Amino acid sequence: MIFLVVVEHIQENRTINCILSILIATYSASVALRARWAVVATLYVIVMGIQPFPVHPNAEVVRNLIEWNMMIVITACLGQVQRRSRRRAARLEHALSLLDDAHKQLAEDAVAVAVERNRIAREMHDIVAHRLSVIAVRAGVARALLPTDPA
Repeated sequence: MIFLVVVEHIQENRTINCILSILIATYSASVALRARWAVVATLYVIVMGIQPFPVHPNAEVVRNLIEWNMMIVITACLGQVQRRSRRRAARLEHALSLLDDAHKQLAEDAVAVAVERNRIAREMHDIVAHRLSVIAVRAGVARALLPTDPA
């Protein structure tokens, strides 16, 4: 919206405030719009800026026109760079949150594995200890039942 209002001022005057407001609007449109629409908006500003110039311009007017258009194009490019940087930062932030979640899940899984390993170790210890005690009791019973002198 600001973009269209500011473009109307191009035909009325060429003051620094007007140029600055047009550049700000171009930058804002480039940050907010996808590349294709930012190009359309930039071309719109350039075309609207060409209209007030005379049909047969002198060298000064042509130089001003080129400078004016270069400022607009550079501003639009900077806006697109900012847009892409913001999108990249958002993607990286999302990836970082996914990595944090995965790290937490791995830590929880490691704790669960350690608990299960300890449970299995206790169970194996109990089974082995029980078997050894049964062997010891049977050996004791066998020693008691067997004659002391087999010959």
